[in-house]
Amino acid sequence: MSWFAQGRDSKIYEFLYTVTEPLVLPFRHLLDGVRSLRNVPIDIAFLLAFFTLELVLMLLYSL
Repeated sequence: MSWFAQGRDSKIYEFLYTVTEPLVLPFRHLLDGVRSLRNVPIDIAFLLAFFTLELVLMLLYSL
């Protein structure tokens, strides 16, 4: 949603932010410690959270 600046005042943006931020925030804090990743234009924390959730799902399905 950060690509769409005009949508920040919408209810959809607020809902998506409220739902996803608790999942992404720990990864952002983790990546803040890596100096070389601070200025990357892509939200790597979101990608890391996504792949972690996918890994957890795969592990749960394999049980």
